[in-house]
Amino acid sequence: KEDVEYLKPSPDIFLYSASLMGINSFQCIAIDDSEQGIIAAQAAGMYCIGFMNKESSPANFSEADMVIDDLIDLIDGHKSLKFIL
Repeated sequence: KEDVEYLKPSPDIFLYSASLMGINSFQCIAIDDSEQGIIAAQAAGMYCIGFMNKESSPANFSEADMVIDDLIDLIDGHKSLKFIL
């Protein structure tokens, strides 16, 4: 919160994170469990994975590039992610 001016759904936190790693945001994959996070990641130009976290309230992931409900799905879905790796 202290490192960016605006919080989600602004893309600031995602753009800032990419800059800290010294890479372009288009080279990143964002995983988020909120509609605001999905909107922010998409605005930053990141490939966005919506995580249906059982511990949080349901979110609208219609803007996500991929939706998972278990992190193991990232391993199972690795073939669909190859194009960006």
